[in-house]
Amino acid sequence: MSVPRNPKRIAAGKINRTKRGVITSVGLKRLRESAEANRPWVKSTGPTSERGKQICALNGCSRQSGPWSIRAVRREMKTLNQLLVQLIFARKVGVSNEPVD
Repeated sequence: MSVPRNPKRIAAGKINRTKRGVITSVGLKRLRESAEANRPWVKSTGPTSERGKQICALNGCSRQSGPWSIRAVRREMKTLNQLLVQLIFARKVGVSNEPVD
């Protein structure tokens, strides 16, 4: 299901991109100097508590279309495929499926 796009927002985004213009070598130098002076990578640690980590893990799930994300489906399919391979191997080797008394 696709979300309908708002034409006013699209137009505003195009106008803002034209206002920004191209990054010049001088502008790039200023950005580098600012980043080096502020060093934001030193302060950004991410969540440290278990609750915060759980909340951050769900950040990408807010825009998914169904109850399962593509990543979760792929992870589940991988475990099912591994189980299937183990079952096929056990059958070829001759492991009995009869319950043990």
